[in-house]
Amino acid sequence: MRNVFIILGTLLVVVIVALACFSLLFDLSVLRPQIERSLDQQYGIETRIGYLSVHWGLNFGIGMEGLIVRSNDKRHLLMKSDKAILGIDLKKAFQRKLKIRAIQLIKPEIWVIRNADGSMNWPSNTLFTEPLSASPATGEVSILEAKDPLSPNTVPSKASGWNLKLSELRIEDGAVHYQDDSAANPLKVDVEKLRCVAYQAKATAPSRIRLEGAFFGSPKPNIFLDAFYFPGRDEINFEAEYDNRVVELAGRLTSLTQATKFKGMAKIHQFDLSTIMPASIQGREYVTGIVTAQIEASLEAIARDTIHKEIAVIGTVDIRQGAFKNINFVRGALENAVSIPATAAIVIGQSPPEIAVTVQNNDTAFDILQANFNIQGGYADVDDLMVKHPDYLISAQGEYDIMNQNVKFSGRLVLLEKLAAYFDAKIPEWDSLKNRQGRIVLPFRYLGHIPGASVKPELSVARPYGVPSQEDIASDKRPEPRSETIGDLKK
Repeated sequence: MRNVFIILGTLLVVVIVALACFSLLFDLSVLRPQIERSLDQQYGIETRIGYLSVHWGLNFGIGMEGLIVRSNDKRHLLMKSDKAILGIDLKKAFQRKLKIRAIQLIKPEIWVIRNADGSMNWPSNTLFTEPLSASPATGEVSILEAKDPLSPNTVPSKASGWNLKLSELRIEDGAVHYQDDSAANPLKVDVEKLRCVAYQAKATAPSRIRLEGAFFGSPKPNIFLDAFYFPGRDEINFEAEYDNRVVELAGRLTSLTQATKFKGMAKIHQFDLSTIMPASIQGREYVTGIVTAQIEASLEAIARDTIHKEIAVIGTVDIRQGAFKNINFVRGALENAVSIPATAAIVIGQSPPEIAVTVQNNDTAFDILQANFNIQGGYADVDDLMVKHPDYLISAQGEYDIMNQNVKFSGRLVLLEKLAAYFDAKIPEWDSLKNRQGRIVLPFRYLGHIPGASVKPELSVARPYGVPSQEDIASDKRPEPRSETIGDLKK
């Protein structure tokens, strides 16, 4: 027992001596304005640090009671943190050099905003537009380095000679607020309960980033990211999943400083689109339902402004129990498909409840939607679009201009069962629109700018189309999805 007390007493003396030496080597009150000034000059931001103190524990270092970062003009709050801890290399401290090897942010809030003109609220040199450089000697990622920033004219010589290097970054219980005002419909996304660890074990090893957070108001983390950054190859490999692997992503991002290159894939397993639909687009046309899809994407772009033209995406999609919201293709095709348009409007307006639920609704409900799509050159081409509902079938193909939000589709509406019987009796002139199976077929076009695109019948091509029967559509052979897995990208 006596030996135990001797050992504990010795350790206590060593700690006290070490802290005494540390306080003599560094005057924390002097460091605060210097750190603020260095960050302001390096990144063009205004940094304000709270009270500094020695932080005890395994992550020995300097504790900050509060950290606030604003834009240089002081108009925009960029980040605030309740507390921050700077991990100190104690060996370097006794050499009168302050090396900060790690930063831990506790309950930080970060605002990232793309303005209407496309500019960002953060200065470009704080967004790591250039890759982080690694020191072969220490294996630390250098973010800010000052050879001797503490001038002997203003600071005691005992504090001169420090550098700020990072080999580890930690975020605990953080939040990121992203807002994009550059698009026609502003987008806002909040990530809560953010936990992040980024570190580099040694010089020859890649930097690793592990992140988790809560998206879309989830009470617990529902997105997870694991990424590796290879400085020598200027490459990031990543895997991510959302909501217990409902969405899986994997890819490679290379040449960060020159032409951006990306190759990746996504697998979606019965994902409810309504859970992520932002309020900003719920007043326009969009699709909802339970989606299963497989997507492959590649990109090689010189500038950010050309990404929408350079990205190439190919995939298949299957949506169940969904709807085209705020657009009724059935009503749009019916209303002007007679020689006297008012006739169809009257017939639709007087339809019984079992018909009205389909033709008077603002949406186009469906049981199944299946399609192939290909995005290239800023256009999304959709082939073999099939929509199945007990009362109608829709087949279509066309393109969507992503940047200008213009849509141009040609399609065919086939009335089945209840709808066919009702409108066949009410509008005799549609008898000429029947196909070989006796079902009414209405060709249509979906044209215009979204929101506000319109559905217009195209009766001049009704007969030559030769629309397939319900049995033909039901037995349509969908292309088999590619067999690659997420792991294939790591080979």
